[in-house]
This record gives sequence, C-alpha cells and structure tokens, in this order.
Amino acid sequence: MSNASPHRIEDSIRLSEAAGFFLPANDLQSDESAKGEDVHFQKKSEAIVIRNAEGSVILWNAGAEKLYGVPASDVLGRPWPSGFSRIKEQVVKAELITQQKGEWSGKLTQSTADGTEIEVQSRWVLLPAQMSESSNILIINTLEFDSRHLEEERLRAQRQECIGVLAGGIAHDLNNTLQPTAMAMDLIRGRLLDPDSQDLLQVVDANLRRATEFVRQILSFTLGGASGIAQVSLGEIIADISSFAHHAFPKAIQIQTDLAVEVSPVLANATQLKQVLLNLCVNARDAMPEGGLLTLSVCNVDLDQEAAKKNSIAKAGKFVRISVSDTGSGIPQSVRDKIFEPFFTTKGPEKGTGLGLATVMGIVRGHGGFLLLESLEGRGTVFQIFIPAAPTSSATPVLASPTTTAELRGHGETILLVDDEPTVLKLMQRSLERAGYHVMTASDGQKGLDCYTENQEKIALVLTDMSMPSMGGADMIRQLRKKSPSVKVICTSGILYHNGQLDSLGADKVLVKPCDSKMMLEAIRDVLRANFPKDA
Repeated sequence: MSNASPHRIEDSIRLSEAAGFFLPANDLQSDESAKGEDVHFQKKSEAIVIRNAEGSVILWNAGAEKLYGVPASDVLGRPWPSGFSRIKEQVVKAELITQQKGEWSGKLTQSTADGTEIEVQSRWVLLPAQMSESSNILIINTLEFDSRHLEEERLRAQRQECIGVLAGGIAHDLNNTLQPTAMAMDLIRGRLLDPDSQDLLQVVDANLRRATEFVRQILSFTLGGASGIAQVSLGEIIADISSFAHHAFPKAIQIQTDLAVEVSPVLANATQLKQVLLNLCVNARDAMPEGGLLTLSVCNVDLDQEAAKKNSIAKAGKFVRISVSDTGSGIPQSVRDKIFEPFFTTKGPEKGTGLGLATVMGIVRGHGGFLLLESLEGRGTVFQIFIPAAPTSSATPVLASPTTTAELRGHGETILLVDDEPTVLKLMQRSLERAGYHVMTASDGQKGLDCYTENQEKIALVLTDMSMPSMGGADMIRQLRKKSPSVKVICTSGILYHNGQLDSLGADKVLVKPCDSKMMLEAIRDVLRANFPKDA
C-alpha cells in the first residue's frame, strides 16, 4: 500500500468527517502556521494525529505540539516517535483492534519530549480506504488529567452547593440563638453600672461580636455572589478581611491596615472582592511560615495616559488601589508568568488547587480593573489591584461619625414586630419600648398581617423576620403591599438573601441577625427619618 502524501490532507479531512469527527469552529485555531493543514485539525485542547499505513505521521496539530512538546516540522513525514510510547503492548493492541473493528478507545501511557510520563485518553479510528490512497488512522489524545479534573470540578461544585445550603441553615439557627444575647447585652449594660460588671459585659460582648463575624464570613464566602453589583465601601471590606485574618492566621503573622482618609466607593460584588483579598492573604500567609508582616492598604489613584503607558496592562482613569503585601519568600522569576494560569501551583496537592490567583485575575478583570505584581525573592511580594472608582461627586469617608443616643430615640411611633422566636420577640420589644416606641407583636406572618389590617392607621413601620412557619416574611410583605403599597418594612434574617429577592418585595432595610439594639434603632431611624423632627 502506498504512502499518503502530506499534501492530500483534504482527503483525510473528508474521511474524518465521514467517520463522525466534526470539530466545532469556535474551538479551532486558524493562524497562518497551519498552511499545510486544514483548520479542522487545529483544535488546541486535543492532540490530533493522522498516521498512514506505514506508520508515518501526515498530520500533527497544535494540540499535539503542546501535549508532546514537539513541533509539527520535526514529525511530519516520519514514523511515530517510538520514545512517546511507554508500554509497547498498549500500542500493539490499539492498532490491532483498530484494523479489525475500525476503531479503538482506551488509556495509553506515553512520554513527552522531555521524558515526562503522561496518561492519555485515546481514540483511534480507521479512515475508509476506498476514499483515499491508503488506510490512514486518525488518533485523538486527551490528557487524562484534564478529563479527571473536569469531573473533580463538577463534584467539587456540587459539594460546595451542598455546603452552602447546609451553612445557610446552620447560620440561620445560630444567628437566632445569638440574637437574644445581643439584645439582652444592651439591656443589662444599662442596669449593671459598676466597673466589674461593665468589664465582664465587655468580654461577653467582644466574644459575641467575634462569633457574629465568623458566621457572616462563612456565609459570605460559602454562599458567594449574594450581594450582587452595588456601590461598595472598600474600607469596610478591608476591615472584615483584617478581622478574619487576625483570628484565623498564626499569631506570628502581624496584620496591618493602611486606609486613606477618603476612599472613593466602587461598583462591585462585595463577596467577590472579599474572595480576591482572602485568596491573596492566604497566599501571603503561606509565604511566611515563620511569621512576618501582612499589610492591606487602600487609596485613590488617578492614572493619566502617560502613567498608564508605563505598564502594558494599565489603563488611564480614576481607580481605587488595594495593595496586599507580605514580607515572605517572594515569587521566583521563573514562575511569575505562570502563577495566574488555572491549575498552576507551587504548593503540594494537599495545600493548593492552582485556582486561587486565576480566580483573582478573573474577578478583577470582570470588574473592569487590572492587577500589578511586584516580588523579590527572599524579601516579599506586593499585589496591587486597581478597581475603577464609582462615578460620584465626592469621595466617601472610610469611617462614619458616631451616632448619638438622642438621634436613635423614637417619638411614640408604633412598630409592628413579627418573629416566631419568643425570646427574640420579647427582647426586641423591650429595646424598642426603652427607645420611645410603641410596640405591637405577632408570632408569624399571618398574625402579623391580621394585626396590621386591624391597626393600619397606627402602624408606622413593620419589622419582620423572613423565615417563619405558617406564613413567612416574604408572603406577609406581599400581602401588606396589596393593602398598603407605601408601608415601611424592615426585614431581619439569620441568612443572606440575594438583592433581587428583597428588591422585588420592596424592603426598605435588611438586618442580618444577630443585630444589637443600636443597629436596629439606626435602621428604624433611617427608614422613618422623614417623620422625625429636624432637631432629633
């Protein structure tokens, strides 16, 4: 049987299509380097090879070049490199079955040009001889790691979803448990005025806040994307990440924050930005096994065209720059171009997936920003994240001015409290009555709706839990809106809700449990602000 000429690739293309191989156009490479080959076989994610009856390679696509580390010019017209086949029996079996049955599929143990052992998922197809000068064999090889990894990622995504649901349920119950403690603390603090009691209450309060922050951080990182795109204060995010690192990182690592006096807000997904900073902080922690200094800083930056030209990926405009720096081991020059590639990691398989920095880059770019890296081996690393500043007339101060007690007092307005937890209901009622409000209570949505129907003219605001038996908060709010479209509503919940869910209900404010009396009174003050006297 005569050899098929490399110039007759178009025959192989027709044969492969007849054999059922139609490669999608969006996965193909069409650069000029493939002049002798049809773009049908330039799919980079798979090694696609055609061998003639004598064993010579007549097609070697870009995927094969990448997988084996050998350019097409070194193999075309030559026998299949014998060094690539680690187990000869596998190849003999594959060729025998292909000749007998027309096709074969299975796993092959092979080598790359540098001697690295790889396992590929391989499919061999005998191309019909009557359509060509010889019986060519089409071989498609996919690195076994790729297929395994896709399955692992699918299972990991399912596990994360389950963990998210479980975390939401646990957090709801835990926050409902913490809520009475938060309210009781405020009531007790006003009664036990001696220094010893105040010191003890301070300790309890500090641990309560710590537990609260842990629950919120777990929800934030596990349920991902709950906050949506909104105007975000980076000062608050930096404070959250710093607090988390203080509690979770080794004591040998010092954590320092440096916030400018004024920082512009950004339009962003707060949960995703927290994920970016958490990933960078974890990398910094791992780079300082013996301890060191981790610094988080935020400031406004105005880049003109000249400044942007100094770096190929920088852009001109107004940005907020977030810097994450460490005094660790630094990143070797040899791997700096690879660290943002998916699945690349210098850590062991038990410590890293290689997705952290790839995720960081994806999120930053998704927000219209860019990232710069500076690192010196043995001296540390600095990641600088640039996020476009939100269009605004003035910058937003990082720290808000404190609220006085007088500003939070009511003026006899009637509040309808709806919650299925008796202890929560009792303590919230006491706190509101002490602050000058008149309070009505209901233990579920249906009773709350009945109470509002009977007292609609008196009730200035409804403060309701979302998760309740019988009729939940969402259903009750929809019914309230039908009766009175302008009713003012504040929602409380032990879990995080997507913005769209609460926007559709028209909630004026959302309080995530556990919240203390001050947080509750501030929310009520904000919603009823138009009803307060100007000097209040």
